[in-house]
Amino acid sequence: MANASPPPVSWSYCGDQIKLWRGIASVTREELSNETNYHLDYVKAMENGRRKPTLRLLTIADQLCGAKGLLIAAQQYLKPEPHPQRSHEYMDAEARATVLQWYEPLLIPGLLQTESYCRALFGKRLPLLDDDTIEERVVGRLDRQKILRESKPPVSFSFILYEAALRTSVGGAEPMRQQLNHLWETAGLPQCHPPGTTHGARR
Repeated sequence: MANASPPPVSWSYCGDQIKLWRGIASVTREELSNETNYHLDYVKAMENGRRKPTLRLLTIADQLCGAKGLLIAAQQYLKPEPHPQRSHEYMDAEARATVLQWYEPLLIPGLLQTESYCRALFGKRLPLLDDDTIEERVVGRLDRQKILRESKPPVSFSFILYEAALRTSVGGAEPMRQQLNHLWETAGLPQCHPPGTTHGARR
């Protein structure tokens, strides 16, 4: 499972704004919890920046506190990013690379993942991601895969997968069947080269 990355700063800022407006309007967290029908701890997590404030919370808090649309306007700054903040430097290097060599002992590399496989991975990530973020991350990962077929000049690839990466079930039997078939098809691309002396390399 992927390591957890810190929540975006925008979550904390938005949560602070909700607390600030609640204080001005003398609205308690319990009242906000009751109005939104969210558990008190869930509201607290959103106000403290550990969870992304939902549009429902922003809308109801805006109404309760008389924020006149200022809290709702924060929604545009809470849009999910296609890649975690910690991955941006790697994504930039990958986009400029002419040769990519990858060893993976446990999971299928991102560049070789099918949609159902990567969706299952993002769905199990901790802390849990909301549906919009999962969708954005899936689209971002699939978009990265264009480098396999569309890069000009072509990038040379070499992937080494430990057997455990092929046997670890992600998403169930059907997604794994699709994933293994996809690996076989991708191995046939002319820019994907088998490691020269590694036993078990698949073509």
